[in-house]
Formats: sequence, C-alpha cells, structure tokens
Amino acid sequence: MTTSLPRERDAGAPPAQARWRQRFRAPRITFPTWARDDPERVVFLSNASGTFEVHTWDRRTGERRRLTVRTEGTGYRVPARLETDGRHVWWFDDAKGNELGQWVREAFAGGDRRRMAADLEPAYSAGLALASAFALIGRSRGGEGTSVYLVREGEAPRRLYLHAQSASVGDVSRDESMFVLSHSEHGDSRNRALRIMD
Repeated sequence: MTTSLPRERDAGAPPAQARWRQRFRAPRITFPTWARDDPERVVFLSNASGTFEVHTWDRRTGERRRLTVRTEGTGYRVPARLETDGRHVWWFDDAKGNELGQWVREAFAGGDRRRMAADLEPAYSAGLALASAFALIGRSRGGEGTSVYLVREGEAPRRLYLHAQSASVGDVSRDESMFVLSHSEHGDSRNRALRIMD
C-alpha cells in the first residue's frame, strides 16, 4: 500500500495548527439588543479588539462605534442596555473586571458619560430595568443582601426593595407601572420565585 505525502505549503501560508487555533480565536459578537422605541439603534459586545467591549450600531446610517475601551474589557458578565428611546447606553463599570461596580450612562453617539447613582457604594449587579423616565438598579453586597433602587434624573436614588437573600430585577411593564423581580426569599437561589411590584 502506498501513501502519498502532503504537498509542501506555500512559504507564506500559516501551518495547519495555527489555522485550527485561529478558529477559536476569531472575534465574537454577542446577540444585539435594540431600543424599545427606536429599533434602528442597536448595542452589542464584541471582542474584536482583544477584550469584550460595548459597541453601538446605528442601522439608519450604518455607523458602528466602540463605546468602551478598558484593559479588562466591559460587559461580558453584565450586558450593556439601551434606554427605551435609544439615546443613551448603560454599561456596568466594575473595577478591573472584578464585577463590583456601578452603572454608567453614556450617549449613544459618544461623550456625555456619567456614573449613575454615584452616591451608592459599588456593588455586584442584580439587574437593570430601563423605562422612559426612570431606571431600576438591582444591587448585591455581602453584608447588605440584595436591594433595588429607583433612579430618576435629578433625584436621589430611592430604595424599593431590600432582602438578605439574592434577587434580581427583571424588566418593566410596557406601561411602566410595574416591574418583575426574581427572588430567593424562600432560601432557594437556584429555583427562584417571581414577584410583580408596583
């Protein structure tokens, strides 16, 4: 039985092993999300720069822009969100990727970056729900448990919920009168219950 030897590669072609590795190192893009009232404005994550960063895409103009540039990356564990009108993006600013941080609000077109609820200490994210005139920020801290704050422009954050067990903010109803909270007040954080709150 005779076997044929593989032909020699071109001098400039990468070796097979390098191609194999390139498949797993190819840039990734997360599933995009769009603004509720302006679906032409989209936010997504991509690691094309080497770390996951928040990107915006204006589908009307085709313009794509990287919103964040951080050594440790942004948003892989806590995804960025668009406000209902698409004018601002919220992303979680954690210190060196340790997941302990605060939400930042930035204009879709760039600039105008502000830390939201800055007077609250950094915490682990327990969800974010955005409405047209307010936000609900879920937070978790070791000694405090889980809390949910109502944040309105120009007002101090107001606590709506606090419990020692874990919980997270879901979303706001379309009429923005209620929101959903998944919680483990019964002691089972793997099988949570849902509560609708006014």
